[in-house]
Amino acid sequence: PLILKGLQDPDPGVRHMAAFAAGQLGAASLVPRLLTASARERDVRARSSMLDAVGRTGTLSDLDSLAGLFPAGSRRDRAGVLMALTRFALRGIRSPRAVWYAVACLADRSPEVRWRSLYLLWRSAPHPILATELSGKSEQFAKLATDTSADVRLNLATLLGRVESEEARKLLVNLATAEVRRKDPDWRVRVQLVRAAGVHVRRDGSVAALLLEGLNDANDHVVIAACMAFPGDAPTSRSMDLRDSVRSVLWGLVRSARSRPPDVAGEAVVALLRFRPEEADDVLAFSMTADLPVRMRSKILEALSLAPTPGGWRAMRSAWEDPTIAVAMA
Repeated sequence: PLILKGLQDPDPGVRHMAAFAAGQLGAASLVPRLLTASARERDVRARSSMLDAVGRTGTLSDLDSLAGLFPAGSRRDRAGVLMALTRFALRGIRSPRAVWYAVACLADRSPEVRWRSLYLLWRSAPHPILATELSGKSEQFAKLATDTSADVRLNLATLLGRVESEEARKLLVNLATAEVRRKDPDWRVRVQLVRAAGVHVRRDGSVAALLLEGLNDANDHVVIAACMAFPGDAPTSRSMDLRDSVRSVLWGLVRSARSRPPDVAGEAVVALLRFRPEEADDVLAFSMTADLPVRMRSKILEALSLAPTPGGWRAMRSAWEDPTIAVAMA
């Protein structure tokens, strides 16, 4: 009763807090009232709280009702509606209407609306309609590759890593090319690019070039993401040229353990043995001759567990007697 009274209060601040409380309490019985109130609410903050509460507690039929009250062609409070639809998606309630609404908002003048649209799309994955929309609206998605907002570009890269289709791979390469050409490239975008490339490289070896670029990136976050994304079962692992290039770069990163942050060399050694397990003995020999940080030693043990050898097993068994290693690997 108190929340219902709050939703009807003349003070927009009270209406905002009442809607917030409804969402936090998960009051599903209030969703019809929240929908009705949001449709007539004029205060932006109060309306956003009402929409958020609907997204937190509503059902699939409530999602359809929301889409009916705020049609895709309307520009009214798009950011709030996108937020509500994303709340549904995060709870596993996904609908083609939500996808269509997000696609309709991609050309909005507001960068916030554009990145929220892409965020809703990748949070809606996996959904079969996403590949269809990417293919049918490829020109619209391609324009976003040169968007001035880094938030837009990083969410686009994330989306392309969630949709395994030929069109997604093509757009991913275009986005990577556009990012390289920018005067103000953003490392967060490049992180998402290499993560997406790690998904697609299993089906299309040509995408591996993006991962190799990530391994050579000047930003440690990008290098770590590339190491973690590079799979050992990619079709490109049959290419001797690529194998040699990747091996050379990874070994270079491994040997940089004393000059770069431990996580860079650590993820590199794990990627190396995931990619070339036959080099386990060489990694073990390196670990015995170098004065390495505890974090690096623990990552070497993790890597050796991916390619077990008699020497590796002995090294792992003795390492557990060192409490600093045990803590580092915990």
